[in-house]
Amino acid sequence: MPIKNIQTSTAQANTYIFNRKALYEAQLFLPDPISKNAIILNEDISFYIRYQDTIQDVFFILLILSFIFAILIYLISKEKKQELLDTQKNLLKLQKKFEKTDAVLHNIEKLSNAIYWELDIEDSKVFIINAANLELGFIDKTILSYDDFFNDFIHPNNFYLLKESIKTATQENVKIEIKHNILLQDSSSIQVINTFHNIHSSDGVKKIIGLIKAVPVDDLE
Repeated sequence: MPIKNIQTSTAQANTYIFNRKALYEAQLFLPDPISKNAIILNEDISFYIRYQDTIQDVFFILLILSFIFAILIYLISKEKKQELLDTQKNLLKLQKKFEKTDAVLHNIEKLSNAIYWELDIEDSKVFIINAANLELGFIDKTILSYDDFFNDFIHPNNFYLLKESIKTATQENVKIEIKHNILLQDSSSIQVINTFHNIHSSDGVKKIIGLIKAVPVDDLE
């Protein structure tokens, strides 16, 4: 075993840590001669022999610390990755909300200065929203019968055109855009562009929905 205390008797020792010059000088003062089988180590490697336990302990501690740091780095990176995923999800939610808001604003813009109408094909009722600031013949009414819709709102010269167009939209499921005249409260009429199409509501009811806008002065026929 390595000698940690040079006072240990040479009779019990089989390893000596000296440089060679010091070794021969030390023989003069040793009570027993050095065994022929003794191991003589150069002092350049004697540091490890003396402190090998401490070095091993330090190495073990460093190994544990490295393992702990690796775990911490993994946990931190995992947390950051989750934060990034949460941020992406929030951005997608905000994007969807923005798209919905943009669609609502677009619909509001379309309704401004226009007349929205909705025909329930099954019960022949017409729901109307007048956002065009026009004084129509059915003031304060929002629901009309199919007959009143034509008699009080559509110019007689355009009855056939509108009825046939509604039939086409219903049967062929196509979008229709036509020009015709509507009646005002003072019995006058103005030319409008009527755009409408066929839909199925959430409860399965067939409907025609349309948007009526006044024709610009430059486009009047």
